[in-house]
Amino acid sequence: MPRLSRTQELTRQQIVQLAPSGLSPNQLGERLLAAIELAVAFDGAQLYAVDPTTLLFNRLLGVSAGMQPHIHWYVRNLYLNEPLADLTHPNLMRAGLTAVVLHDRPETSWGLPSHLANQFSAPEYYRAYHTFTGADGGVLRAFFQADGLWIAALDLARFDAHRPFRPADVAFLRLIAPTIGRLIRAVLDRDGALSNATTVTPDACGVLVLAPNGSLRSCTPAAENWINLLQDAGESQVDHLPSVIWSAIAGLRAGEPLSGQAQVWASTRSGQVRIEASPLGDDGSVAVVLAPYVQPLPPAIPSSWDLTRQEQQVVGAVVRGLSNRQIAKSLVVTEDTIESHLRHIYAKLNVHSRNQLIVQYFAQVYNPDLVQ
Repeated sequence: MPRLSRTQELTRQQIVQLAPSGLSPNQLGERLLAAIELAVAFDGAQLYAVDPTTLLFNRLLGVSAGMQPHIHWYVRNLYLNEPLADLTHPNLMRAGLTAVVLHDRPETSWGLPSHLANQFSAPEYYRAYHTFTGADGGVLRAFFQADGLWIAALDLARFDAHRPFRPADVAFLRLIAPTIGRLIRAVLDRDGALSNATTVTPDACGVLVLAPNGSLRSCTPAAENWINLLQDAGESQVDHLPSVIWSAIAGLRAGEPLSGQAQVWASTRSGQVRIEASPLGDDGSVAVVLAPYVQPLPPAIPSSWDLTRQEQQVVGAVVRGLSNRQIAKSLVVTEDTIESHLRHIYAKLNVHSRNQLIVQYFAQVYNPDLVQ
């Protein structure tokens, strides 16, 4: 590991200590921003989860106080609409870049490959940069992977031209990116497992239509239901619509999908939902379909856990969000039997509740080195 400054090491330790904490995704996002700010000062920050397939934003995890008033405007108007298309979040991830600084001069855009930085003349690059941001000190973009998939994107901004980001800031974000990626992945998966197991996942597709100016033209009852679920999941609202819907629309308008439609998957308390935006006619109207999506099963139980076959089945059902009644029905046993299995599991794993079991499971699966 490279030699770190005192504040960088403190930041790294604080991030590592978040592993077994049982935080919600939004709590983790706020803690990560607070820890990062110790080592990489910023005037504004936003942290989004991204859909691993389309690389579009699908959930706001954290935002600094300085960015909060502007986040809604950004998602609707500027996201993916930047003048330098190769420097948008999806394209930087596709280029395999973990951290880069965007500045108004190519030579101070740290971490940016030369073929991207030099595709414009210096005056063109300067004008394009200041078209989309007032961050005179630069924008640092970092991206986080888990199991080879991009799952989150971070933007840090500095508004003072005399206090720009430095190469050391890029190097530090690259160093801690793998740890942050594993943390975010574990917390997002655990959040899905902790969803209300008694809530019935809607099986109806909803449709809403937006006029060319972005106003809501029509919305089916099923779409209203999905919108309410997305807002319950902590999605920020932009003109009464969750930001993940505007993310899909931004992807469509930016020409992200080759198929002519943009898709994003997002989590709700009733499971995954697919948001698909596609053009409706030639006047700029957009149709958005919201449909249920079945999430893949979680990874196998850690081999180090000394559990019987039926206890493993119970743990697998618990982390999928099933209630005792649902588990008993699936295993064709009584609820008393399930409760007995859970007591034995708790004793073997030295946990005392369902929540602690789920927290330990995701910590062991995704962060085994961090919880030892």
